[in-house]
Amino acid sequence: METSGGVDHNEKSEIEPYETVFTVFTPFPKPESNIIQTEDYLEASKGVAKFVELLGAVFTPILIDINGNIDALSLIYNYDQNLFSRLDAIVAQHSTEPTAKGIDLETRRDKLLWLTRALHFLSLFLQYFIEDFEKNERSDALCALFGRAYEETLQKHHNWFVRQIVNICLKAAPSRDSLLKLIAKEEKEINENLIFAQIKQYNALLTSNVQVVRSLYESLSIEL
Repeated sequence: METSGGVDHNEKSEIEPYETVFTVFTPFPKPESNIIQTEDYLEASKGVAKFVELLGAVFTPILIDINGNIDALSLIYNYDQNLFSRLDAIVAQHSTEPTAKGIDLETRRDKLLWLTRALHFLSLFLQYFIEDFEKNERSDALCALFGRAYEETLQKHHNWFVRQIVNICLKAAPSRDSLLKLIAKEEKEINENLIFAQIKQYNALLTSNVQVVRSLYESLSIEL
């Protein structure tokens, strides 16, 4: 089903068929005039949560945070699907603000902000993972790539205690070979060219969505 400004999930991929988790996850919508449909964004975000789940039990704190924000935003969206059909309406102040608990302006902005911060972190990791492949470095330990993405996104928003928890999670990240096997759904033959082509295609839309939401907060002078 395609919604205005959304994405046609039945559209055929330009990448050669080779099933991975990135061909199963719902892709992020292509922003039209910097407009993103809330339902599309939340549905695609569930794919990111599934990717985090693949990373192992030690990433559970990050997974819980992402799923919690998706659930809170789903509650907001379902409260009034017409009013909150687009992400810009989530952060906008309306002439008649909803009074229901969890639907107020501060909560709406906070939940979308934290979800997008997490998506930004993971999009940067995927970008660095792609660059590592394209430069033929093929680093086996991925904790440095995760750490770099964390330092550039979430770290400044976390207190000391949370940083320690996250750093423990990142140090326990799966190896490159293990992650590729997980992405390829345990296929015996790992075709890295096709896998990274799919990651690149998926991450391009993820990144463009993050950029649109970040621009919404920049216009409100809210720290990202």
